[in-house]
Amino acid sequence: MAPATVQSPREHWLDALIGQVWETTRCDLGRYDHTLLRRRIAERIAETALAGPQDYLTWLQQDAAECRQLVNLMAVQVSAFFRNPVVFELIDQQVLPELIARKQAHGQTGLRVWSAGCCSGEEAYTIAMLIHRQLQDRAGHVFATDIHPDTLEYARAGIYPPDRLDAVKLGLLKRYFVPHGQDFQVDGVIRDMVHFSYHDLTIPDLGTPTDSVFGTFDLILCRNVLIYFSPEHRRHILRQLHDSLDRGGYLVLGEAEFLAGDMEARFDAMDRRNRIFRKR
Repeated sequence: MAPATVQSPREHWLDALIGQVWETTRCDLGRYDHTLLRRRIAERIAETALAGPQDYLTWLQQDAAECRQLVNLMAVQVSAFFRNPVVFELIDQQVLPELIARKQAHGQTGLRVWSAGCCSGEEAYTIAMLIHRQLQDRAGHVFATDIHPDTLEYARAGIYPPDRLDAVKLGLLKRYFVPHGQDFQVDGVIRDMVHFSYHDLTIPDLGTPTDSVFGTFDLILCRNVLIYFSPEHRRHILRQLHDSLDRGGYLVLGEAEFLAGDMEARFDAMDRRNRIFRKR
């Protein structure tokens, strides 16, 4: 599918830039929030000391690595274990027990979770640890997706510096991490629960991650992802996430994100302040 374009007759270079990045990376920057896109490009031009947008476009046409660098810059990848601890406390104390009880009432075991826009993997491993602590060997599967192949490879290794673990409670640290030089590695039991794969949320009709065998999910975390996209594509992503949830399943958004339009009528707010919603 051809990339979406930014409709601005005064900035033909921007449409050309979007097209060049699409041809090189198959990532459609035209779907991102246009103000954010222009700001990231301006920041990159300033860093490279180029004369202006046209010179930067010429560079992109000559250097595939710079195209990939611009894609990476569009999603500032900031992550840590138990980022926003209150959210994970609510998931641990309220969301997971309800989901587990419902599964058990229907004679089912395990949970299916999707960490959409998983960045370097900390969120996916965090939820896997919480689930494993409650379910042990019947824990289930966490599907973690992102559009950055290098980041996904880093996440699969599960090796992190100590500062990424500042919010991990001592009991979880001792149980689920092993020393790895100056760093720590996620225990193999937890790494085996998490399946990392490439998935572009903006592609129409792509649905759930391929590795998930197109099943629905009990819980989806899509935190601090929607803020990067245009309103149109936020609506598309939210519809996709809604359709990917089982009835009564939970959706967790980032603190600066919210449901709007028809999506608000399709969810109940379990905790609106912390952006935790239950599908009706």
